[in-house]
Amino acid sequence: MSSHATSTTANLPAPEAPVAPEIVADYWRTLDRAWRDHDWNDFSNLVTTLRRCWRENRQVFLCGNGGSAANAIHLANDLLYGVDKSAGRGLRVNALPANAAVLTCLANDIAYEDIFAQQLTVLSNPGDVLIVFSGSGNSPNIVRALIRHPRLHGRPCPRTGRPPDLFSGA
Repeated sequence: MSSHATSTTANLPAPEAPVAPEIVADYWRTLDRAWRDHDWNDFSNLVTTLRRCWRENRQVFLCGNGGSAANAIHLANDLLYGVDKSAGRGLRVNALPANAAVLTCLANDIAYEDIFAQQLTVLSNPGDVLIVFSGSGNSPNIVRALIRHPRLHGRPCPRTGRPPDLFSGA
């Protein structure tokens, strides 16, 4: 470590010790309350839907923005590989935010708001499922995907969590 880095670090104020444990304790209380108070019926419906997709060889599409995109990509990996390791048969799954070339092409040539809806138009078939991850549900590209999927296939998307603000009818 250089002497410059050492002297800069030495000039930083020491963090107050009680702050971090309070933040962590508050986070765990909030998380515990969320797990305890959640109505798990919507999750049960999602599991049933995913099992049906697996049995019928349907596709599952996932999308989200930012950290939700990362969650969609991670879950796609788990569903593809982790469903039935012994038989080597996972769900047919596609994380729509995973291909940067496709995203930037669609954003540039069509509109950023349509980056997920356009992929659904091309890739999805009747009986396929769309799962969106969103903190608010208000992102235009999420709203358009939620509108496009049922129009293509006449079925609502399974949903867990609170309804989106702008699209509570999804």
